[in-house]
Amino acid sequence: MIKHSPQYRKKIDAQIAAFDSMEVSEDLRQLAVEAVDEYEEHMNSEPVLVPQETILFTSGCHSRRCNFLTARRYRAYIRKTCIWAREQGITTFIADYTTPFGLLAFEILLELRSAGANFTLYAVSSRHIGRRRSYRLVKETDLELAWNLAKCDYRYQCLYSVDTLYNIYSNSGTHCTEDGIRQKRQMPRPCT
Repeated sequence: MIKHSPQYRKKIDAQIAAFDSMEVSEDLRQLAVEAVDEYEEHMNSEPVLVPQETILFTSGCHSRRCNFLTARRYRAYIRKTCIWAREQGITTFIADYTTPFGLLAFEILLELRSAGANFTLYAVSSRHIGRRRSYRLVKETDLELAWNLAKCDYRYQCLYSVDTLYNIYSNSGTHCTEDGIRQKRQMPRPCT
């Protein structure tokens, strides 16, 4: 279940109690139960990320930007990063397709998979689809974006949930942005 801060937890508990005490039709109650069941099923079906085997492609806080002028250079950089990641044993690739660099990486990862590369590809959106940015002069159509999203193994339907984004960002052991590759420090494994 999603963890909330205590102040929001109180509001949520009060709203649930108010809903439970309301006089509503049986159909509405059944619909609410089905919605909760579907949500829990979706949350339980999310893939488990192993930090040592996961890399996230997204735009970072930087002075340079991925755009139509720099895309060619970043394409080569992303391809080299994929080769490096596979050599490091990274098998799960996540692309934030609502950022320019993440979108470019997403497209290149799809190309590599269609050429025969074997890895798991997930997609995530850290921004509302209306606020997404592209590296192109003219943004991709929604149909083109939907077609590409259908080709990945899993698409996080986080609805911009802070909990889901935190889970993805904290459980990806390597982050690749325009500024370079950043790996989290690996905690030493306890001796057994």
